[in-house]
Amino acid sequence: MTKEENEIKAIICDRIFYDGKLQSGTLIYSITNGIIIKVASQSEPLPENLTHLEKLPNSSLIIPGIIDPHVHLNEPGRTEWEGFYTGTKAAVSGGVTTVVDMPLNAIPPTTTVVNMNTKLQAMRCKNNNSNKLFADICLWGGLVPDNISDLKPLVKRGVKGFKGFLIDSGVDEFPKIDAKNIDAIFDELLNEDTVVMFHAEFDNGCCTNEGDPSKYSTFLNSRPDSFEVDALQIVIDCMLACKQRNGKSPRVHIVHLSSSECIQLIKQAKTQHQLPITCETCFHYLALASENIPDGKTIFKCCPPIRSNKNREAIWKGLFDGVISTVVSDHSPCTPDLKNLGKGDFMDCWGGVCSVGLGLYLLYSTMKKEHSTMSSNKLWSHIVTWLCENTSKQVGLEQKKGFIKEGFNADFVIIDDSQHFKIDNNTTYFKNKLTPYEGFKSECKVMRTVLRGINVYSEAEGHIETPIGKCILD
Repeated sequence: MTKEENEIKAIICDRIFYDGKLQSGTLIYSITNGIIIKVASQSEPLPENLTHLEKLPNSSLIIPGIIDPHVHLNEPGRTEWEGFYTGTKAAVSGGVTTVVDMPLNAIPPTTTVVNMNTKLQAMRCKNNNSNKLFADICLWGGLVPDNISDLKPLVKRGVKGFKGFLIDSGVDEFPKIDAKNIDAIFDELLNEDTVVMFHAEFDNGCCTNEGDPSKYSTFLNSRPDSFEVDALQIVIDCMLACKQRNGKSPRVHIVHLSSSECIQLIKQAKTQHQLPITCETCFHYLALASENIPDGKTIFKCCPPIRSNKNREAIWKGLFDGVISTVVSDHSPCTPDLKNLGKGDFMDCWGGVCSVGLGLYLLYSTMKKEHSTMSSNKLWSHIVTWLCENTSKQVGLEQKKGFIKEGFNADFVIIDDSQHFKIDNNTTYFKNKLTPYEGFKSECKVMRTVLRGINVYSEAEGHIETPIGKCILD
């Protein structure tokens, strides 16, 4: 590529998050190859070969593109629940430039290379082979009792890690695993550059499903804290046993932690036992509380469940303390009939919250309301750490995404934190518009989402006409 062919843009902004803080600067990047050239001070001369220059208003700020590593896109097989086109369209509308697709709810699940290839084919439209991806996408593989011989081939093919359940997953084609399976999985993946993830709930038989099914408390009591605590202990015991056998354990990540009773266990595993374990929580566990869930409102059901406000506050503390490292959507959609909205039965409906692309609004607005004395720089530093930097490290993308840095992908979000709006289910972009956030007031607005140097969404113009997202397998 010659100098003349390289299309260079510079954006001057008083608040760009780079080098660990918000500061003024000029973001210079190539539209041609989608790479950041540098972040210069505003006093530095602009490049001679500059082809585009933009100065943002004082109310704007720029952060790295958000990485959401917990999204169920469900295609192929359950595309009526979601899909690559609608799911990634929703993602970029909220500043998410990369999503990582969970291995289950699609048919077939991503548990073999053959199944993975079927999923890759589904990312293209059958009629004209056009691309369905507005955001970049990575894939998680699945852990089921009979696919241990498929794990290394899946790593070689490009999955970023593996997820398994210690409790019924809700779909027949993705059965749960037990401690014996985990031992074998750890030994198999010990020397692979990957991460092993767990839906950490274990049905210990302590509870019944008795009570009024229209009451959220009935559902909450059926999946108590002890389900998560016991499952986490099983995982930690398996890590310790693997370390005893082999001198080390694979990296482990606990998905969607909802019980604050697990925080001390995670902390001890990391500090006392020196185990390579991390965990995430979800936007709904930080923004919602069980006391406020109305009777029959099954759109609030998810697994693990939304717990008490006291628990919610403790989850926030675990996040601020660094025990919990990331915040994700766990976008787990379904069709309206599976939510049994008319019946209002929490015990007889699908569990999952739709929220891909809404997370920035939920997190920022809740933090601003509940931590009003926190400086803007500190607030945005937390958000970038939890949604961009730590998520990139979990997925193994920290050398190309999650930071505004020279040589990285030009993935970034332009935000106006002087503008407000209310979440309206009818104007969301995912396929089934069923969120518990109707009427939630956001204290900021995404003005533009840029993926590899290209505007894929703007508040003024909407979405790019031809999606440019890629599936990242390296």
